[in-house]
Amino acid sequence: MGALINLQLNNRMVKQAADQTIRIVQALRGYGILAPNTEERVRLRLKESVAAVLPLFHSQLRGGTVALHLEELAPAEVLAQPDHLELVWNNLIHNALMAIPGGGHLRLRFGADGGRAWAEVADSGTEGIPEAILPRLFEPFFTTRAAGQGIGLGLDICRRIVERYGGRIEVRSRPGHTAFRVWLPLAGLSPHQDDTGHMAVPLPPYA
Repeated sequence: MGALINLQLNNRMVKQAADQTIRIVQALRGYGILAPNTEERVRLRLKESVAAVLPLFHSQLRGGTVALHLEELAPAEVLAQPDHLELVWNNLIHNALMAIPGGGHLRLRFGADGGRAWAEVADSGTEGIPEAILPRLFEPFFTTRAAGQGIGLGLDICRRIVERYGGRIEVRSRPGHTAFRVWLPLAGLSPHQDDTGHMAVPLPPYA
């Protein structure tokens, strides 16, 4: 019996080490993506871009404890490199699922407003994110997780990638609902123009 318990503990430690290694590799890959490059940007529909990473979370979504909701309010297309945005969605969805370990709701919404496309990743985590730490979420190496569960680079990489495309990330949180919304210029528009060709005014906070 003791040998079985030790084996289970060892397996758990190996898995934790492997998970940590994966997170570090993803972080390094993320910073590698930020290096200057001349790769061509392609037209991407945000809903399809996000859907491309969902198979990575199949084991977490198939158990039935997490209800997945997808809603496209308006077709939203941007110009970007697929791998870049998929890394953003991977980080945001991973964080959302970490916030509902016992199950809950994962909502993925898409739309466009004022010459900007947006994609939103929201969870129903009961605790939410304390208001006091919201300003620090995108700081490199800042994390609220226990040792070994995160290195605090994921959101910093997301922010840098999104800003590279002339976009921004907004976060709203309260107990029972946390949402990260990524804004990007619609395909065919410059980062500072709306769909009429005029300079875009700052977008109001979403409800």
